[in-house]
Amino acid sequence: MVGRAEHVLVAQNKYRQVKDLKGQTIGSLNPGGLVDALLRQILLQNGLDPDRDVVLINLGGTPERYAALKSGTVAATVLGAPHNFRAERDGFRKIAAAADYLQVPTSGLAVRSDRIAKQPQQIKKMLRGNLRAMKFMRENRGDSIATIVRELGMDPESAAKGYEQIVSLMSEDGRVNAAGVQFLIDLARQTQKITKPLLAGQMIDHSLLEEVLAGK
Repeated sequence: MVGRAEHVLVAQNKYRQVKDLKGQTIGSLNPGGLVDALLRQILLQNGLDPDRDVVLINLGGTPERYAALKSGTVAATVLGAPHNFRAERDGFRKIAAAADYLQVPTSGLAVRSDRIAKQPQQIKKMLRGNLRAMKFMRENRGDSIATIVRELGMDPESAAKGYEQIVSLMSEDGRVNAAGVQFLIDLARQTQKITKPLLAGQMIDHSLLEEVLAGK
């Protein structure tokens, strides 16, 4: 459903680009986790060694990382909605978006492999519902923002920005990017010290989705 990560790297206003963070302390979360892995990719692709050129500290969840940014404890940190919008409103600077570096899916539909064979019609109904919901969101901005305000308690301005962000990251047709799934698999294998190889193709099955997209 969501084909790319929403996370962004937000810095103190004096830092204009990622490479400016060399030698600085950056707030992260759970070494080996997704936020940390995305942050490391952003740093690496901007010529910074995460283990040598910056100091990464584990600060906990998004509210804690935002608080550290506001207090000046860190030069930058990774934030998600709505805190990234609040940070920009407070004068901090967004200097990188994870979605520009990796196409990592963060929301989708998973089932047991045996259910695909045993209950295909049930799964296809769920797929149709998801695709209709995604289409509704793309085509009904006002109603979608109102739902975000009501259900998530965001202020209208943050809800509008959150809507624009999530729609831009949403999958067009439900298909998942294999390279992004492989990144997540390899991350999990490394974190849990699993030596057995596992390929994304072993965990992705678009057969029922293709039927739904074909109107079957």
